[in-house]
Amino acid sequence: MGSLASLNVVTPDYFHVMSEEIEKESLSDWKTYLRWHATHDAALSLSAAFVKENFNFYGKTLRGQEELPPAGSAAPMTSTTTWEKRWARRM
Repeated sequence: MGSLASLNVVTPDYFHVMSEEIEKESLSDWKTYLRWHATHDAALSLSAAFVKENFNFYGKTLRGQEELPPAGSAAPMTSTTTWEKRWARRM
């Protein structure tokens, strides 16, 4: 490997903007936001209660589905039903 003539260590604008956005909300709000995302992302890997509540909101409330499709079922799935795909693969 040849010698390095120069190195750009300037922080991209993204970090400045993100830092400003982070400072707009309280630490407590960020913790709540991140906890919710972590729980939502892991819901199908957690207990049946998490799977059920995830479906109650995303399946029933947002999509109007009456019941959770059986795990491993051949129910039609779209790119917007990632949780259903993960649920089906889980079983």
